[in-house]
Amino acid sequence: MAWGGEAEQDAERAAGKLDAKNWYDKVMQIVEDAMHTYWAACLRAATAMAPKTQPVTIIVDDFNLHRQTLLTREDSEGWQAELRQYLKDVPADISRDTDIVEYWQ
Repeated sequence: MAWGGEAEQDAERAAGKLDAKNWYDKVMQIVEDAMHTYWAACLRAATAMAPKTQPVTIIVDDFNLHRQTLLTREDSEGWQAELRQYLKDVPADISRDTDIVEYWQ
């Protein structure tokens, strides 16, 4: 973490700013809440789009087998796994001074 964590919060409090925030925790809570909402919407959409009956003939290949496994498994991790995958992807061309809004456009 580059900035805004517990150490910075403690330093600000020691300097007299009693309402200092741990921005890392705040951001993570916002991201986790957003992922929870997103994941629930995805599950609702997938359920609504799922066929009511299975076709009689299914070509069994690696892709269809993997897809069916994903559709029928109990998702014990759900959005948490997707968030971890997103957070571990650190682009090499990002620095502290990067304009993130411009970067993602």
